Amino acid sequence: MNYLAVGSEIRGTSKTETKKLVELDVMNDLMIKKIVSNNHSTLFLAEDGSLYEVLKNNKKERIKHDLENVVDISSGNYHFLVKTENKVYSFGFTSGGEFYGQLGQGNDTPLDKPKEIQFFQDKKVTQIGGSGWTSYFVCENGDLYCCGWNGGGNYGNGNTANVSTPLKSLSNIKRVFARNFSQHVIMERKTGEIIVTGYNCYGQLGTGNTTNVNTPVTPAFLKGKKMEEDIRDIFIADHCSFILMTNGELYISGTHFGGGSKTFTKMMVFKDKPVKTIGSGYSYVYIGTEGGDLYILDKQSSGGLKKVEGPYTLYKYPFTIEDEFSELSCSRNIRNCYIKLYSSGIAKDMKTFFENKKFTNGELNKIPVHKLILEYRTGLKFEEIHEISKTWTNELSQDFCLWCYSGILAKNQLLVEQLKSMGIQTPKKKLLNDDLLKLYKDEDSKDFNILVKTDEDEEDYDDEEDLFEEIPVHKEILLARSGLFRDLFENVNQESNSVKDFSGKTIESIEILVRYFYTNKIEITADDDPQLIVEELSDALEYYQLVNSTNLKNELTKIKKQFNLK
Repeated sequence: MNYLAVGSEIRGTSKTETKKLVELDVMNDLMIKKIVSNNHSTLFLAEDGSLYEVLKNNKKERIKHDLENVVDISSGNYHFLVKTENKVYSFGFTSGGEFYGQLGQGNDTPLDKPKEIQFFQDKKVTQIGGSGWTSYFVCENGDLYCCGWNGGGNYGNGNTANVSTPLKSLSNIKRVFARNFSQHVIMERKTGEIIVTGYNCYGQLGTGNTTNVNTPVTPAFLKGKKMEEDIRDIFIADHCSFILMTNGELYISGTHFGGGSKTFTKMMVFKDKPVKTIGSGYSYVYIGTEGGDLYILDKQSSGGLKKVEGPYTLYKYPFTIEDEFSELSCSRNIRNCYIKLYSSGIAKDMKTFFENKKFTNGELNKIPVHKLILEYRTGLKFEEIHEISKTWTNELSQDFCLWCYSGILAKNQLLVEQLKSMGIQTPKKKLLNDDLLKLYKDEDSKDFNILVKTDEDEEDYDDEEDLFEEIPVHKEILLARSGLFRDLFENVNQESNSVKDFSGKTIESIEILVRYFYTNKIEITADDDPQLIVEELSDALEYYQLVNSTNLKNELTKIKKQFNLK
């Protein structure tokens, strides 16, 4: 699971409306790369390049097409854009849709299935972007092509004429920031300059007025500022724009909440909550912070975005697993929000490991536990933890163990207070992934060895044991992450401090896999053989019975791309 959702008419979960974050249970068998919504439908792009639409009955349906693997998707109000490695496709729906040629097919005919945009057959498109009834295509050489609605001047070509065949409107463009319901756009030139163009009736361009712009300009606030150096990201909402600075400060210009500034103004309500990402709909904005909290700015709030210092309506939704989120995706009229998580696998495996109650070596108020996990998460000896917990209720003990194993911080103020008394002042920021990485680097605490057979000739050794090299590891991590090792420990002496690996893989591959058990990442150095590592770890998926194998497959896919492997 690598996506959560909140709101109404959520696709991909058995729940259609919720004020709490829920898992997309319909998608449990897929690793989702991206989700985009328009006013009609929601598309899910899987990491393997397959494309799904989830219908109102919450049955997922793979979009049948002859496309190569899809690498990106985008949406407008009623249309979708699809990009593969070498081609661009579009399709749109007739239900309530308005067509201005945004499909780029040379006409206003709606399409219910992806169709290649022939215009780009001899061009290398690097980015696609949909907004309202407009489509944007950035090419490798910096040329920007547009089609669809241009009534606000959002092409940036000096006029407001619509076209149905992609038209070159600008040059030297690196990327476009657009959203599925906006009629304005912000762009980054290859020189680093940030420019704006399009509809501006609410001051969303940050130019200090409400005059539409059809020839790009740079607002005063953005002059001299560079992406990555000064600006982390740019987010476009319906009638406003957000600039997220590298220090976590958030600036806004324009608003659809009534009133608002015509220049970029700092949102003081988040001065102590560094912002990480934003997703917006027509009358609401979801904002995620560095601390892992999700807020909603609602049109019904008494102050809305009109007054920078509030009051705001802030509904706080604590995340149900520890993985930080990286991206929010919202629809325009359907009040929902999809939250993409950085990683998956570790928290879920550790939670299952705790719930199974196997191979434990201690008890906390009659709850079977693995001492190492509790010690490393708190920095205390198990005896100290046991003494502190003597007055705890069973519920508090369960919540504490759940946090130690998976990072899930229950809505239990007493738990927060107890963790603070242990020296953990900000439990939400004490990430499981960070602690497991530290555990991996702690060689002295490793209590187990995987014995891997070397390539040496057996005749050169008198003792067969000398043919095996040791890879130190923590027994608990092996048991939590691999079904093979759990099966082995079920059938052998559980007091043993080593196990022989007969997979036939090189020690280099096994070492990389062991690190993956702790970090969920495959890291290859210049001294490794990438092709061999990928081949061996691909075979190892089944051998080691990895519960969450999708993430490892994705990591291997990244390595293939990094080293141009087949």
